[in-house]
Amino acid sequence: MTKALSRAVLPQGDRGGFTLAELLVTIVIVSVVMTGAVSAFMSLERAREQQEVVRDVQTEVHSAVEQIVRLLRNADSVATTSTTSRLEVVGGIAGTTCGASVCWVEATPSEGLKIGPQGGSGRVIAGSVTAVDFRYGLDADGDGKVDCGTKPTTECFGAAGARAEDILGVLMRLHFGAERGRGRFADTIVVHAALRSRVLERISF
Repeated sequence: MTKALSRAVLPQGDRGGFTLAELLVTIVIVSVVMTGAVSAFMSLERAREQQEVVRDVQTEVHSAVEQIVRLLRNADSVATTSTTSRLEVVGGIAGTTCGASVCWVEATPSEGLKIGPQGGSGRVIAGSVTAVDFRYGLDADGDGKVDCGTKPTTECFGAAGARAEDILGVLMRLHFGAERGRGRFADTIVVHAALRSRVLERISF
C-alpha cells in the first residue's frame, strides 16, 4: 500500500530539473543581459576617458595662454617681423620668460606650442596645440584705439605692419586637440591681449 501511494505522489515523469529548451532560453537571456552590461560599461569608460582628455588639454592650453597674455601685456612692443604663425615680443618680462630681450611664440603639429629666445631653441608650453594664428591690431592714427571703423572687432586685426609702435594688441587663434586611448578631443580658442604700455602712452587723460 505504501509503495502504491509513493508512485501516485511522485510519478516517474514529474521528477525535478530543467529541460533542454529551458536551459537554452536561460542561456540566451543571460547572454543578452551580459552583452548589454558590457556595452554600458564600455560606453561609460569611453566617456570617462573623453572627460580626462578634455580636462588635461584645457588645463594645458589655459596655462599656455596665460603665459602668452602676460608676456604681451607687459611687453614694450611687438616686433614688426612677427607673422601670422610666429609672434615676436620685445622687452617687458621677456628676459624672465625666455632669457632674452625678445621672445618668440609659434606652434607646429609635431612639436606643439613653443616659446623661446630670439635666435635660440624654445621650450614646449602646450604639446596639444597643433597650430596658432596671430593677427595684430594697429593704431595708425594714434588715438589709442585699434583702427576698426565700422567693422566688427575681430575683423580689425591683420598683418603686423611696418611700425612696431602702432601695434596695440594681438588676437590669437589656437587650434588644439589630443587623442588618448579611446578619448579624442579637438577645439579652437580665440584670445585677445593688449599691450598696456602702448595703450597708455596714447590715451589722453
